[in-house]
Amino acid sequence: MELTEKIKSAFEHRKKPMALSTSAAAAMCEYTTAEINNFADKLRYEIDCDVIENSRDGIASFTGEAYCYFLPGILLAGIESGNRDLLAFSSIVYDFDRSPVVEYWDSHFLSRWPLLTTTEISAVQEWLQWYFDEEFDQWGNTHERCFETLELLKSQKQSEDG
Repeated sequence: MELTEKIKSAFEHRKKPMALSTSAAAAMCEYTTAEINNFADKLRYEIDCDVIENSRDGIASFTGEAYCYFLPGILLAGIESGNRDLLAFSSIVYDFDRSPVVEYWDSHFLSRWPLLTTTEISAVQEWLQWYFDEEFDQWGNTHERCFETLELLKSQKQSEDG
């Protein structure tokens, strides 16, 4: 199965949440509210790289559910355009590169990534393999820490489910 299909299949069960951001985040500033509104009338696969790049603060203020809903659209926008330079991608890598030690996971990380299912985590791992293509890999051993973090997250999910 092709990467784009794996991502779509893994996230197909997710429904768009009513609230895209917390009330505190929405009240932060008009700019952030406008960025969140870029997503209000869109489905996850209707977003493109321009919307993603012009909505960094809006994406950062998403609720965990909204982030998980739009995540496959963000991943696919970059894959389909061949654009690995999206700041949203750097944010994802930053989240996973913090450390594969649970005690180092902050509230931002915990509000999003543990919401993923093991199937979704596997799809994100495959996306990371695409992202860390040898020709593009400017990150050194960051990819190893990212994969270790995702493996830890996956094993926690399996323990919860098992």
